Amino acid sequence: MTTERLPGIVTRALRASLEAGFVDTTRTETGRLLATLAASADGPIADFGTGCGVGAAWLRWGAPSDLEVFTVESDAGLARRALDVFGSDAITVLHGDWSDLAEHGPFALLSAGEAVARQDVSGAMIDLLRPGGIAVIDDLAPRGFTSSYDPVRHCWLDDPRLVAAEVPVSSDACAIVATKSRDARI
Repeated sequence: MTTERLPGIVTRALRASLEAGFVDTTRTETGRLLATLAASADGPIADFGTGCGVGAAWLRWGAPSDLEVFTVESDAGLARRALDVFGSDAITVLHGDWSDLAEHGPFALLSAGEAVARQDVSGAMIDLLRPGGIAVIDDLAPRGFTSSYDPVRHCWLDDPRLVAAEVPVSSDACAIVATKSRDARI
């Protein structure tokens, strides 16, 4: 058995999550996907639904040091906890909802869990992506685990402004990775 070494910033966020009683947070497989995509970002990055900051930590770890990483959390206590975790790690933590990040976009990369994405099945979140920007919607159950109609999948896989794919990250979880067409207008 091998032990996977995690980046320090991710370890701190995971510790904070456990201390807060969260056992279900950004998976390592998803985190590595986020970090990989962040490594090629060339503009601001957004994380919707901070929790204790595990997803934002993966994004910060992967992103070039000169890029801004923003994260927003609706629970004031969790937002404070994330601020404590990140300290001087160049992540801007905001207390509010996903739409509060609009003034910091458009984004080269955005990440949202399924629960946050479910708050906007109208496609307004897509407006926060710049042309060529990438979105990752994670925490999705694979097809067959869900009902036949899923409004989150419909929003992100069928929007004409996006080129998107559902990507398995483990046997029981998947993510949608979507790129906003460069022909799309913000």
